[in-house]
Amino acid sequence: MANPIDTIAAKAKGMKHGMEAGRDGLVGVFRTLAKEHAEAKELFERIRSDAEKAATLWPKLRDALVPHEKGELRAVYPRLAQFPELKAICAEHQREADALEKQILAIDAMSPGTANWAAKLDALAADVVEHATREENEFFPVAQRAIGEKLAKELDDAFATAEKQVKASLAKH
Repeated sequence: MANPIDTIAAKAKGMKHGMEAGRDGLVGVFRTLAKEHAEAKELFERIRSDAEKAATLWPKLRDALVPHEKGELRAVYPRLAQFPELKAICAEHQREADALEKQILAIDAMSPGTANWAAKLDALAADVVEHATREENEFFPVAQRAIGEKLAKELDDAFATAEKQVKASLAKH
């Protein structure tokens, strides 16, 4: 069974990674996104390390992943797409986000703890880690150089607002 320590550990991992991203030069929304990537990775690890936690941690993880991606798609990537040199990155992100959403929906339709559920979760974890790594190492540095620190910081607020709106919408359903 999951306990608050799992969530606290994920937040701590996220804070540490966010600081590292800042040290590596990411600012604003890019630093926030890197922080959230680390939180998700930690929740994946905690689910995979203890099958009994799957039923309680999966909803927390899903409720972090979906608003994160939808927040990016609403507030971040449309602004990035306004820069010609970032259009290819935005198109690639959209393809990856669509694929991740399909995986999340498939996992949600299954019962935690089954072998097939675990295999699908492992596949999603691998894809999320690959997606996050690409964003942090390839997309974000290029995007930050293109848009500048000022807009990266402004997008942080826009992302937070979009993410909150998605969370509120999901809570209603």
